[in-house]
Amino acid sequence: MARGVDGRDVFINDVDRRDFLAIALRLKTETPYSILAYCLMGNHFHFAIRVESTPLSKIMHRLLTTYVLGFNARREREGHLFQARYKSFLCLDDAYLISLVRYIHMNPVRAGLAPRPGDWPWSSHRQYAGKAAAAIADTRIFFDVVSPREPNVRDYERWSTGADDGFKPWPETAASPPLLRAEPDNVKPLDELVSSLFPDDASELKSDSRQRVVTQKRRLIAEAAVRNGHSLVAVAGWMNRTPQAIHRLLRRNKLIKLKPDPSV
Repeated sequence: MARGVDGRDVFINDVDRRDFLAIALRLKTETPYSILAYCLMGNHFHFAIRVESTPLSKIMHRLLTTYVLGFNARREREGHLFQARYKSFLCLDDAYLISLVRYIHMNPVRAGLAPRPGDWPWSSHRQYAGKAAAAIADTRIFFDVVSPREPNVRDYERWSTGADDGFKPWPETAASPPLLRAEPDNVKPLDELVSSLFPDDASELKSDSRQRVVTQKRRLIAEAAVRNGHSLVAVAGWMNRTPQAIHRLLRRNKLIKLKPDPSV
């Protein structure tokens, strides 16, 4: 989520919103990533993004910089538009993801901009409800997460406008590490962390081996690294794997909730 500097509007009209989404769509082809859900408001926007090999920080930098250049040119202005830092939270919990998508789509309703999420054209709600052609959002990722008993395209709209469950997108405490933005400066280097866990030769951890014992070691390292502040991208790079592979390792861990909360 990113807000305008000093609370000012970052989307003045529909031209701005169309330009922002066009840039996001173009970047998906140049810098592969997936947009699970989005909502453009007045002075801020919400994105649920799944990154691949490119860190989230670089994706956001390109998106915001390109948009601001166009926004400023249209209004013959100069200077910053967005606050210096955007807020991000690493989602490793399916129940959190399900609630997050609904939270994003309900933003216009909570703000009094629309009576129903489907009445706001600048979110991915209509695409989820099957009322708009596939475009920006990669809805398949969401529907692959929920079980057959959970909402599908046919009843998504009814489910998504259900009673507010008190979900907060920025938990004060969470089992998942908070930021997927950049590598912090004050954490133990990955090589040192791995050596402290497994003093023996670590080459097998970077190999193509699929032995169960090697996979278990990778899972322990990935959990320790992420909890100590390293990004999925950094862990994946160290192990010669993709961020999605590291995500799957963490999802198998018993500390990560796999099933959606039935109350969601």
